[in-house]
Amino acid sequence: MLGFKRVDFLKKRLSELSRNQQVPIVISIDGSDFSTERAVTDFLNEFVAQNPDMKITYKIQNMNLGLARHVFKAITEVLNDFEQIIVIEDDIILSENFISNMLGGFEIMNRSEDIGLIGGFSMFPLKTMCFLDPKWRKSIYFPAWGWGINREFWKDFQLELPPNFEEILSHSRLWQSQSLFRKKMWCYRFQKVANENPYTWDYQMQYLLFRRDLRTLLTTSRISDNEGFDSVFATNTRNRRPRWMGREMVFNGIVKKEVSKLSRLYQVGDAYTIGGDTRIVRAIAQISQVLRFVIRK
Repeated sequence: MLGFKRVDFLKKRLSELSRNQQVPIVISIDGSDFSTERAVTDFLNEFVAQNPDMKITYKIQNMNLGLARHVFKAITEVLNDFEQIIVIEDDIILSENFISNMLGGFEIMNRSEDIGLIGGFSMFPLKTMCFLDPKWRKSIYFPAWGWGINREFWKDFQLELPPNFEEILSHSRLWQSQSLFRKKMWCYRFQKVANENPYTWDYQMQYLLFRRDLRTLLTTSRISDNEGFDSVFATNTRNRRPRWMGREMVFNGIVKKEVSKLSRLYQVGDAYTIGGDTRIVRAIAQISQVLRFVIRK
């Protein structure tokens, strides 16, 4: 679990995890001011004492690393001790069966050759249709709100993308299969993090999926969600919650350990929501920018 200085979010996440299947929990808190560090330390010490059955360890970083470098450092350290991990940030809502479902996703991933990650976020909050039981599905996109990775895939992760990333991607069949417009969109995004101090880390994960010709295994129903939008402490979710996400909710049931035959259909929806890399989405964004400018005038 990755956190900053939001004790209220830490309380919620640990409360949700206490109702989930029990696994070792490692908490990493990015460095902050002394008073915040004391409040976080006091809460975690009290929670650990009151929940002796939960295997919890935590670390508060010595300095404020910032979102991207904190994520990179913390995950690298934990994967030195574990073969595979589930990663959540402190503002990620978890379902009652989040852990058990994600462990089931790992089972599918470890049997597959074309999957690099698993994720619990979906564009659909609950069952998409009353007669379709929640399953897993394959997608080319990476939603960063409740996900899992193993040591082998993480070793190729680069926080700072190389200047020649386009040339490297040219050897990927998955990348070459994308439309020209989609390639331009993602190259524009990748260029933003091809520097020594990237402001985010999720674009780099999408780059790695393209480079390795791998996909993400996602659930058809949402078992994790993000409540951090519009937060004064947020880094990448300071804006309002996107309308397509609907209200915050998660599916609390069990996701079947099988891959949906409708994966390609779901991925079309991903392009308009999670990926946001279609011409229509781009046009809507440009129109919204113009309207906001006119309103301000």
